[in-house]
Amino acid sequence: MATADRKRRRTVNGPAETGQYPESGRRPRACILMSTYNGAAFLAEQLKSIQGQTFDDWSLLVRDDGSTDGTVDIIRTFAAEDARIRLVESTPPGTEPLGPASSFGTLITSGLETASDVFFLSDQDDVWEPHKIERFLLEFEQQQPPLLVFSDYRKVDARLQDLDGSNLVDSLGASPLSLASLLTMNFIPGCCMAFNRALAEIATPIPGASPMHDWWLALTAAASGRLFRIEEPLVKYRQHGGNVIGASSLTSLARGVSDWPAIWRKGQRELVQTFSQAGELAERL
Repeated sequence: MATADRKRRRTVNGPAETGQYPESGRRPRACILMSTYNGAAFLAEQLKSIQGQTFDDWSLLVRDDGSTDGTVDIIRTFAAEDARIRLVESTPPGTEPLGPASSFGTLITSGLETASDVFFLSDQDDVWEPHKIERFLLEFEQQQPPLLVFSDYRKVDARLQDLDGSNLVDSLGASPLSLASLLTMNFIPGCCMAFNRALAEIATPIPGASPMHDWWLALTAAASGRLFRIEEPLVKYRQHGGNVIGASSLTSLARGVSDWPAIWRKGQRELVQTFSQAGELAERL
């Protein structure tokens, strides 16, 4: 790795360790996990950005959570033309969706049944930079497990035009992420992260008390392994009216008085979930 590239790398929990991947002489096997739900508007563009990666030795497992808009047809079309893409499960339309946390939890379990070494989480509506997988795998070759790596993102609109607002690096600043800070708030979007098998085995099954799968993965990495940050934006994080989870801004917190009771109840639920998740983490580890 070039000297300039090394200067751009930032370790979150201490200095980077060096060393070969456990099986010397080969690159890690990459598995991408994508949960979909009524994502037909942007799904094909994301799938094409994955197919256009400079590192092409990957597999993609997709789980649909009950779409009714043609999403499954798009997945099946791509899978028929590309053997690396596989629809592993679908929630039947009309039945209760699992939701993002449980759906991705199911996908991680499916991923562990493969021979993959590194798992990437993918949203259905983003666009990846062409060298995203290759850039991430450099870190998994250099460092020892358990490990979660995350990159910065560029916030874009539905037409992929840059939006105003801070990116992930600006939001986090220079301060390292600690377990204490992660216990209170989730800072790392799943679309920007990848993790190795050692971490996946510790983190699964994702507990029902955990509000989101990416939060639980970040917590598990902070408590049992390492977090590593790539400051380069490798995801175009698309914000549009149909996001299940999106990048929020302070302006979104400006509400009318009539909304305050609902906000208070939501805050109470999230506080309870935060304590429950911390308890689950203590028990798991």
